[in-house]
Amino acid sequence: MLGSKAPVVIFPHLHRKILRTLGNSINPKPSFLKGKQRSIDDYPTFIMGIFTCENGKCSQRGWESKKICTVIRKYPNNGYNAQVFNQACVSCGELGRMHINVDSYIERVAYRLKKWAGIAVDRPPRAGSLDRSPHKSGLCEGCKRKICQAGDWE
Repeated sequence: MLGSKAPVVIFPHLHRKILRTLGNSINPKPSFLKGKQRSIDDYPTFIMGIFTCENGKCSQRGWESKKICTVIRKYPNNGYNAQVFNQACVSCGELGRMHINVDSYIERVAYRLKKWAGIAVDRPPRAGSLDRSPHKSGLCEGCKRKICQAGDWE
C-alpha cells in the first residue's frame, strides 16, 4: 500500500475489508466527508505501522511505531470514519511517509464499531502496551492536536 505524508490520513479503500471482518453483525456506513458532519462519539486508540523519512539529507531512513494515534469517530445513521495521525522524523523533523499495518487498523476499527453497536467482543491487545519506548509528543500529529492518548500536554 502506498504511504502518505499528510498530517492526518483516512483510508476509505479499507472499508470493504472492515465489512468482511464484521460479517453480518452490522453494516456501518463510511463517513469520509471532512467537516461536513459532527461526530456523536470519538474513540482514540493506537495502531501499528512503519514510517520512512524521505529527506535525502537525513540520516534516519525510517522507524517503526506501535503507537500511531488513531481516532475512530461515530456519526449519525450508523456512520463512521477513522483518522490516523502521522509522525515526524526524530532526526530532521519532516513528516514521515506512513505505512500502516492494515491488520491492526481493521482490527481496531471493527472492534470499536461492534462495541458501539452493543455486540459483545473480546478486547484486542493494545498495540502501544507492548511498546516501552518513549512517545515523542512533539513529533506526533495527534499530540499536537491534543488527541493522542500518549500525549504529555497540559
